[in-house]
Amino acid sequence: QGHANSQFILAIMYYKGHGTLKNLKKALYWYEKAAEQGHVDAQNNLGIIYSSKKRSLRDYTKAFYWFEKAAEQGYASGQYNLSGLYYNGEGTLKDYTKTFYWSKKAAEQGHAEAQNTLGNLYH
Repeated sequence: QGHANSQFILAIMYYKGHGTLKNLKKALYWYEKAAEQGHVDAQNNLGIIYSSKKRSLRDYTKAFYWFEKAAEQGYASGQYNLSGLYYNGEGTLKDYTKTFYWSKKAAEQGHAEAQNTLGNLYH
C-alpha cells in the first residue's frame, strides 16, 4: 500500500534473511521503493550497499545519488557518507571543500566519525 517504513523494514528482512531467505534483489527493490518516498534510512542504506566492498554491488554513482538525497534532508550519517565520497572522488569528482562542508554538517549534529574527520581536515 506504499507505506515507506514498512517497505524499509521489509528490505532489511530480505537483506539480512530475518524471517525469510536472504534475497538481495528483493531487498534492493524494497529499499528503493522506500527511498523514492524520501525515507532517509532507506536512502542511506542504499548508499551503503552501493558503496560496499563487494564488487558485484559497487556502484559509486548510485551511492552518491542516495547519500546526497539523505544528506540534503539533514541526515547526519548520509552527510558523513557523502563527505567520504567527495574526499575519495567516488561517484563524483574529488572536492575537499564539499568534504569539509558535509563533514561539518554531520559533526554539528553529534556524529562522532564526522567530528573526527572534521578534526583531521582542520589539522
